[in-house]
Amino acid sequence: MNPVRGYAMLNFIHWVALHHPEVKRLGDQSEESLLKLVNDFERGKVAGNPTLCEKWRVGFHFLLKEDNDREGYGEARKALAGLEQR
Repeated sequence: MNPVRGYAMLNFIHWVALHHPEVKRLGDQSEESLLKLVNDFERGKVAGNPTLCEKWRVGFHFLLKEDNDREGYGEARKALAGLEQR
């Protein structure tokens, strides 16, 4: 399955920085915790939607474990680095 697009992940990272300053590192969060944050970010669209949930799971794997710049994930990784340096 394809991940969410890089710009969606980028927007999510900016949203986390603004709305959840207590989150310092996404990689330290459990999958359950990440999906709860995403569900809040997506205004409840992820819970109960297995396809969208899986796209976000794959997206987090792509963001945290890969180094490919596919679909803007390079920009998302830069934003992630900024989040972790604050």
